[in-house]
Amino acid sequence: MGIAGTEVAKDASDIVLLDDNFASIETAILWGRNIYQNVRKFLQFQLTVNVVALFIVFIGSVVLRDPPLTSVQMLWVNLIMDTCGALALATEPPGPELLKQKPYPRTESIVNPVMIRNILGGAIYQMTVLLVLLFAGVEIFKLDQFPQHPVPEDSPDYNQEAPFYYKINAGTAEDPHWITDTASPNLSKLTHYTMIFHSFVLMQIFNEINSRKLGERDFNVLSGFFNNGLFIFIVLITIAIQVAIVEYGGASLRTVPLTIEQHLVCVAIGLFTMIWCIFVKFIPVSLFAKVTISDEVPDEIQLAKQSSFQRLVSTRTHKSLVRDSNASLRRNYSDGSDQLAESLSRRNNNAIN
Repeated sequence: MGIAGTEVAKDASDIVLLDDNFASIETAILWGRNIYQNVRKFLQFQLTVNVVALFIVFIGSVVLRDPPLTSVQMLWVNLIMDTCGALALATEPPGPELLKQKPYPRTESIVNPVMIRNILGGAIYQMTVLLVLLFAGVEIFKLDQFPQHPVPEDSPDYNQEAPFYYKINAGTAEDPHWITDTASPNLSKLTHYTMIFHSFVLMQIFNEINSRKLGERDFNVLSGFFNNGLFIFIVLITIAIQVAIVEYGGASLRTVPLTIEQHLVCVAIGLFTMIWCIFVKFIPVSLFAKVTISDEVPDEIQLAKQSSFQRLVSTRTHKSLVRDSNASLRRNYSDGSDQLAESLSRRNNNAIN
């Protein structure tokens, strides 16, 4: 008790009720579990983004001439992943269903098998979509139909080796090198990479909504969606800034304006993330039970284990010494002083107990 309790009791307790109201225990448990759940939601969202971003940047940089995402675009993705994701997911209010959950073991990993299933399932969809867009997006969306100006006569409509901004060298006819010049955009290639960037960001925004639920069979990710006004505000602001970056980013962000149809295609790709999440949740969690992320043992648990071990060793050593003493007494007083030896033996046995 924070008011009526003594200072000794407060120092020895784990929880101090400041208002001396036992109902506050329920509130403390509710908010404690809510904070733990929100941290897990943020980790699930962040790990998915990390896996996909590292994969697509590595593949694109190794296989292609230009990386699919520039450093400035990655900074924007990092802002979505860290600041916006933390503010949106860490401010989720608690619900009464949290009190129905079982307590978490102190040794349980913060990334449980359900989260690993959701992270891998979401990452596989996103990586597949981005690979298709990267290597087949030009043919699928007919991005090679843009007029190229200026362009060499022997150049194809879409040239992966060409820069994003170019012109023909006016030096010699035998040496028509590509030279960077922001006055002449390569519209086909810029549109292609803009759609990859736009689809990637929109998939993260909808995956942020998926990360709101951590249950094994929690299919309704929109449950309680309107209870957190800050989450809705952050999602809407993120979408607005993303559209502005695509439409007005220009050469600094390596984007070009997209048509309404292209915007809708990117939105559909991102929206399907929520549908894919439903299918992922049908996968048995038992398949990921052995996939664990080891955590460091808390200091207090390690100290408790050490003290228990020390007490066990001390007790066993003490018992061994007493037994040796009893045997020595019986040998030394075997000449008739059995009563004294038996008395000392009983005293030693009492010390053991």
